[in-house]
Amino acid sequence: MITNTCPDLPKRTDHWILRILRILRRPKGSSRAPTKHTVEGVTVPEQPTIPPTERYLSVKEVAAILGTTERFPRRLIEERRIEFVHVGKHVRIAWSVLNAYITSQTVPARPARRAA
Repeated sequence: MITNTCPDLPKRTDHWILRILRILRRPKGSSRAPTKHTVEGVTVPEQPTIPPTERYLSVKEVAAILGTTERFPRRLIEERRIEFVHVGKHVRIAWSVLNAYITSQTVPARPARRAA
């Protein structure tokens, strides 16, 4: 139990109740965004931001695009041969990363040989 300093709340209550009440009292639109710092006049967020247009694919979707079983993308992830993101317990691969992987694995065609 902790003592509360807000005048309209009971003097002693559980900390989680205080936390919920403080959140409910915040003005609409306010949130606890990550703090930012300035580097040479440019404001930079502390955490990297993800482009809003980036699409993340599940292992099943990646396997369908590559025309393989689900085991192949999972093996790429396990061997760290492709970048991936953990979203909770799920694994996601960015569309741009998959395109880069396909491009890096593409073998150019040889010029045709003339028949002798």
